[in-house]
Amino acid sequence: MRNLAGVIVLKHYWFLFFFVSIFLFSCTKDRLYVPEENNSGNTLEIGYGSIVINEFVAKGSANINEFGTAEDWVELYNNTQKTIQIGSNELFLTDDYSGNPLQYALPAMSIGPNSYVMVWADQMDTVANAIHANFKLSSSGESIGAFLVKDGITTTLDTITYELQTVDAVSNARIPDGTNNWGILNTPTPNASNN
Repeated sequence: MRNLAGVIVLKHYWFLFFFVSIFLFSCTKDRLYVPEENNSGNTLEIGYGSIVINEFVAKGSANINEFGTAEDWVELYNNTQKTIQIGSNELFLTDDYSGNPLQYALPAMSIGPNSYVMVWADQMDTVANAIHANFKLSSSGESIGAFLVKDGITTTLDTITYELQTVDAVSNARIPDGTNNWGILNTPTPNASNN
């Protein structure tokens, strides 16, 4: 009888040990792999639609750059909930995506979740207080593209083809930000929400 009681108590201890072990094992960090931010802050594969052309002005811009001239521009948008870290010569913008997809290399940068990057399309080809591409947008219509180059592989992030622009100082914009719904904004919103 004593032996039987000992076996029952031992079974209870094993049962308790088993559940405590499972609990502790499930609480360890390695139990379930969750991607962590690496030193660059990049927590996801950058692919199609993660960075999009969110807004642009291609005729009669009223927006003044730091050199005091009104110029056309393109706004890129991080369409994810993660910070995207871009290295030098990785992110490219073009106004001729079929003929010259790697036309302008943007500088290294960190783009926060649901954040904006404005690029002046003024042919100044400089990074002064702002980013200035080496091309201008045509009011007669053309194609804008954003491309990523990593490890020798070129990935299309986003492209848009627009038609003849007939009204000055309005923007073509995704409304709301990052969606497939394009509209016209009478008051452009560079580096700010289109919503």
